[in-house]
Amino acid sequence: MVTVTVMSRKTCGSCARVIAQIEPLVRDQNAQFQVEDVDTDPNLAMEFGDRVPVILVNDEEIACWEIDDDELLEAIAEVE
Repeated sequence: MVTVTVMSRKTCGSCARVIAQIEPLVRDQNAQFQVEDVDTDPNLAMEFGDRVPVILVNDEEIACWEIDDDELLEAIAEVE
C-alpha cells in the first residue's frame, strides 16, 4: 500500500493548506495518509527544520512547501 506522509508542525499555515489540498486526493487513490509533527521528535525537527511542509511517498521526499495535484498523483502511481 502507498503511504503519503506530510511532515508538518502545528504552527505552520502552509502545512494546513497542503494537508487540506492533498488529503482528499490521497484518499481517492486508496493510499494511506498521515501527518507527522516534526516538533515531537528532535531528530525530525533537525532533519526538516523550516522546510515544512515536506511530502513523502513511501518515505521518499517528493516535494517541499507546495505540490501540484498532478505531481502527487504521478508519484503515487509510480509506486503502486
